[in-house]
Amino acid sequence: MNKLPEFSGNEKIGKKRVKVIVLSLYVIFLEDPQRWARYYRKESEYRAKTRYNKLHISKKTIRIVDALIDKGYVEQVKGHHGRESGHSSHMSRMRALPTLVDLLVNTYDVQPHMVELAPDTECLILREYDDKAAKQVDVSYEDTTDTTRMRREITAYNNLLRRNSIDIITYPHSGVIVGKRKKGKHRKRIRLNRRQKFIRRVFNNGTFEDGGRFHGGWWQRIPKEWRTEIRINGLPTVELDYSGLHIILLYHMEKIDYWKEVGTDPYKLPGIEESERMRKLLKQVLLSAINAKDKETTEKGVRYAIFKDLEELGWAFEEKVDRGDLIDRFAVKHSRISKYLFSGHGIKLQNIDGGIAQQIIDHFTKKEIPILCIHDSFIIQANREAELMDVMFEAFERGVRKVRGVGEITASKMKLANNVRTQSEFAEKETIEDLRGKHRYRKQELEYGRRIKQQVERKIRIDWEDRYYREK
Repeated sequence: MNKLPEFSGNEKIGKKRVKVIVLSLYVIFLEDPQRWARYYRKESEYRAKTRYNKLHISKKTIRIVDALIDKGYVEQVKGHHGRESGHSSHMSRMRALPTLVDLLVNTYDVQPHMVELAPDTECLILREYDDKAAKQVDVSYEDTTDTTRMRREITAYNNLLRRNSIDIITYPHSGVIVGKRKKGKHRKRIRLNRRQKFIRRVFNNGTFEDGGRFHGGWWQRIPKEWRTEIRINGLPTVELDYSGLHIILLYHMEKIDYWKEVGTDPYKLPGIEESERMRKLLKQVLLSAINAKDKETTEKGVRYAIFKDLEELGWAFEEKVDRGDLIDRFAVKHSRISKYLFSGHGIKLQNIDGGIAQQIIDHFTKKEIPILCIHDSFIIQANREAELMDVMFEAFERGVRKVRGVGEITASKMKLANNVRTQSEFAEKETIEDLRGKHRYRKQELEYGRRIKQQVERKIRIDWEDRYYREK
């Protein structure tokens, strides 16, 4: 701060604003030195006193960034507005240079574990579609008894995650490259940011009746096959998910108990190959159909989903799968819920599965048992598998009763999303380049144990819930 120009106003607040920007860039640099952080250079875009800006980031950000650039600590790429049709707009981007990281580490002895999100960061988000931005944007809201309760529940969950070690000790430091190379673009590299454990619950369309899923954990970003390697406090985990949850919920909306009255695989279509790859494609058909307004938009949605995941779904392009025919066959198979297809009803289903997830998370949070959520699937220590299954059954039944009222309900089917592997089996996995011999694996185990010990020692720090959300 002393090396930067004088800023008008309260000096303490000025230093805080510089610290927020510098430390944010430092954390991003640690995750990926090539990654950019987006920011606005238009003063009118800044709203210092809002629910989502507890750090009061203001228009002075622009001057601070310029000063850091002049000192050789930061570089930027200025954004531009796509005025002509077909030209998109881009926000300005900045990133830390090695000189800034060197200053923080060697001069001020800043270490990764010292940097955390602000303790009063908002975890209950409401969004609404903005025509100008052409996307859902965060909007303010007045707190109610329900929002206060939900925030308290999410905060307790965040504190639980914060106090426990969640890791993949063998995840390559350089990240994992996923997907097929697209024309003119590099394949995507996904790195593991172990500090990214803060969870938000996001609602949409300006109402707490739409959306409501949990977002934010690094376990939601990594490739699915790596989730089997997750360790909670050093112990192996298991993942369970609901089978065909959204289809089953739609049938319940029509007072039809799918597993009792139909009973077949909801993704099995007459005349269509039965395979795991086709099942994944048909899941995208359902996802697009319940979120789109018409069949044409559904086709575009399926095409986009394939393009975003060429590694898993690219075969549909290569084999010229008729997406329109798949959509028609799917609609015929599920004619009894056809009114929900091409209806934009998917956001309503997210509200139901978000409520189901909240029940499951609350159960284990109250018992101080860490659990991870990936929408309708859950990861927990393997020795808790039976309890998780029971809780998922109960949460499903309560969720469905809100949809169709009281009555007998056939429990939802669930499936084991991965196989539990022991530490020794994990060590001998030949496809992971980082594991080259037992000696190296043992060193990683010791390092992991040290990391867990550090996290346990940090339990003495005051929880966010205790400081900010204590009941009056």
